[in-house]
Amino acid sequence: MNPLRRELQLRREILRALDSCDGLLLPEDALLHGLRLAVAPAPLGSEFAAALEFLEAQKLIVGVRPRLGGPPKWKLSDEGRAELATL
Repeated sequence: MNPLRRELQLRREILRALDSCDGLLLPEDALLHGLRLAVAPAPLGSEFAAALEFLEAQKLIVGVRPRLGGPPKWKLSDEGRAELATL
């Protein structure tokens, strides 16, 4: 698969997964697990991290990193919901 097409597929699936949470925060490990089930071949951790970094930089998703520890959690932003509607 074309690398650019793969990146777009991963980003789109992350947006879809977060959209299905109806505004609730989704732990990063659960998001990765779902993504590995939805995309073939399963994404590498580095691909997943790059997709999250891109989506957060574009303000399409919001990451919450607990100060007391634990995995980051993610949710779809309003901008992300609007972007998803155009896909």
